[in-house]
Order: sequence, then C-alpha cells, then structure tokens
Amino acid sequence: MVVRSNIEQQAILDAGMSGHNRILAINALAGTGKTTTLTLLANGPLAKTSIHYITFNARAATDARKRFGSNTTASTAHSLAWQSRCPGTTSPMSAIFASRLVHGGLYGALVQMSENEARLRQSFTNVSRALRLERSGWRGGVSPVLQVIDEFTKSPDMEISTRHIPKPIQTLAKRMHATSHLDVLIKEAQRLWERQIDPQSTMPVSHSVYLKLASLDPEPIDAEVVFFDEAQDASAPMLRILEAHAGRGRNPSEYLLGGDVVDPSRYQLTADALDSEFTGTNEVETTGSQLRVLPWIQRFGFFALAAS
Repeated sequence: MVVRSNIEQQAILDAGMSGHNRILAINALAGTGKTTTLTLLANGPLAKTSIHYITFNARAATDARKRFGSNTTASTAHSLAWQSRCPGTTSPMSAIFASRLVHGGLYGALVQMSENEARLRQSFTNVSRALRLERSGWRGGVSPVLQVIDEFTKSPDMEISTRHIPKPIQTLAKRMHATSHLDVLIKEAQRLWERQIDPQSTMPVSHSVYLKLASLDPEPIDAEVVFFDEAQDASAPMLRILEAHAGRGRNPSEYLLGGDVVDPSRYQLTADALDSEFTGTNEVETTGSQLRVLPWIQRFGFFALAAS
C-alpha cells in the first residue's frame, strides 16, 4: 500500500529535507500521523541516512523496527543509556550495573544491605537524627536520602545540593525544627550516590541512576538523525544526551515528537539553542535561531510544528 502525505505532512517533510533545520518539533495528539510522517521521511528522502528512533517503551521500539527500514535503529531511552559507556571506564553500563540493578524501589534493597553493613546504617542513622526521626531508628533516614537522590536524577544538575530536597522533607524539617541540619541529609545523599556510581561497588541502583550517569558524561548518539518520540515527557538527563548529539560536528538533526506540547525552550541545544516560547497562536518568538511554524491539522485541531 502506498502512503501519500497530505499538505501538512508534506510541509513537515519539506522542512526536514531542506537542510536548514537542526531541530524539528512535532506537536500532535495520538493517532494524527506523527510516526507515519517520520516513516515517510526515513524510508524516502532519508533512506541513505543513519537514524536512531528513541521511545519510552519496548513495545513502541519493537513496532518501530517493523515500520522503519534498515537505516533506522530503534530503542528505548533507557536501553540507549544502558548500552552507553560507563564514565571512567571502557565498559557499557550493562556490564557495570547488571548484577546491581533493582527493578522498582530501592528502599527494600538498601534496608537489607544496611542490616549487614554498619557503615551504611550509620549514614542513615545520621539522617534520622538530623531530621529528629529517632523513633524510626536508622530506617527513618533511608527514605529521605533516596528522595533527594531521586530528585537529583531527574534534574539537569551535575551535583547533589539542597535544591534536590523535596518539599515534603523541607516541611518535615521545619515542623521538627531541624532545617539547620539539612546539610547532613545532603552529605549522606552525596555519599550514597558516589557509592552507587562506583564501578567497583555493590550498591544497588535503579534505572534512573544509570540514565542520570549517562547524562553526566554523554556520548553522541551514533546516528546522523534522531527521532525522539513522546518528547514532551523527556527528563532533563535525556535532554542532556540529546544535547551531546546535537553538538556533533556533523551537524546532525533531531526530530522531537510529542503527544502534547513540545516546548522548544526546554531543549538547550548547543550555542544556537532555541530560546523561544509558544505564544498561544501559530507563532513562535525567538531570540536565537530563526524559527518557522508549520500548522498541522489532520484529525484534530491542535498545536503546531516548529522547525529551527
């Protein structure tokens, strides 16, 4: 069956083929033809171009492998990070963390490990005392430390700091008159993080740990073009990995697909980054690269496509 593009899709294809667009953001609801449009692009004008299609779940990645040609590699965002090099080593994340990866929360694994390690128990005891949670014993310090690390792994920051203390913990500290001791929480969170990312350690890690680690020293994605689906849900670490790709000397392109609004201002990509915001109409304001806005109205009335 021959799939023909409509007027809106053709405008997107033209923007992608023009050679002037580093970043293409497609904002559309589910079922409106975002992936179909990229299939037309990948299997047509970009047929001789290496492409990496990134999505958030394995099922979508499997479907993409069927829809795209041999020039396209498909993976989840986490599997991309999982196969990347672990900073400070020559080995992939998978080789370093396979035996330590916990599918789910780390609380149980850390409690179990702490029962057999005095040093770890002492760290959590320090936090419990600082937050005046002595009634909970050393276990009272486990969750606050994990919450700080979790906030850090979602952030674009390079180091753990007080900005990663969640509001509920800040509120708790105020109620317990312990705000002056929050530095203890940060110190112990930093210690645990260092043990988590140590290649020689046995400390349990979560999926967010290796994704964050991959973003701290990101490797360029091995492709000339990146298709990134569900980009509106991208975390800060994933955007840092995309930034490393966009900074390559080969002037690669990125296609950011969103089931909701994809805000170009979130993508701080290289020196000529987009510095823009949607105005609520079919216009985009920018102080950086020139933007063209292409309306896309197919099955629904919605948002816009921006090309830089």
